[in-house]
Order: sequence, then C-alpha cells, then structure tokens
Amino acid sequence: MKQPATANETAKAGGSKNWMKYIIILGVIGIVASVMAPRNKTDSRTAAVTAVPANPDCSIRKADGRQGDRECDLVELCKDRRYHERKVNSAQTMDDRVAATSDLGQVQRWLSEYRSEDVQRVCSRN
Repeated sequence: MKQPATANETAKAGGSKNWMKYIIILGVIGIVASVMAPRNKTDSRTAAVTAVPANPDCSIRKADGRQGDRECDLVELCKDRRYHERKVNSAQTMDDRVAATSDLGQVQRWLSEYRSEDVQRVCSRN
C-alpha cells in the first residue's frame, strides 16, 4: 500500500507542472507574435525606386549639378517667390515693404543658382 504524499512533495510536483505551463504559454505567445508581426519586404533596390519623386520638376539640379537642399527645391522656391512678391505688393508700411523685399531678394539669390530656363519653365507652372 502506498503512503500518502507529504505536503512538501505535492508542492514540488505541482511546481514543475506550473513551470511547464509557463513555457508552453510563452511559446504560443511567441508563435502568435511572429505570425502577426508586419513584414517589411522592401529591399534596397525597391527603396531606391520608390524614393524617386513623381514630379519631374523635383529632379532638376542646380546649374553646378548639385541637388537642391529640399525635395522639389526649385518648385518650392517658385512658390516662395510668388508669396514674397504678393507680400511686397500688399505691404502696408515701409518697414513691411523693406522686410518683404529683403526676403524676396534672398529667394531670388537662391533661384539664381538654377539655370534661368529651368526657373522660367518651373515657375510658370507653379
């Protein structure tokens, strides 16, 4: 006849079962997380292709061959020039007109880094 187990032996047996439960639960969580995690399937070749801007005006380089500081730099400069021209024309005080003219002059200097035919073509569209 078998003797009844002591409380200490019962606790040890139950502890090893609990330990196995935690291992199984962590394994299931790991499998579910790996299935649910988003996958990034782009490689360097596709990343380079998608980085090309859709607007052809964005690929225009400066007269010395350098790329502009901002994406679509020439397009943005044309918009800036139009904005500062309106600001000069709508200035209420002489101080406002001087400040707007100064800002317009800076934009014109930046535009002068591009070929004039590129500036005329892009600015006439934007």
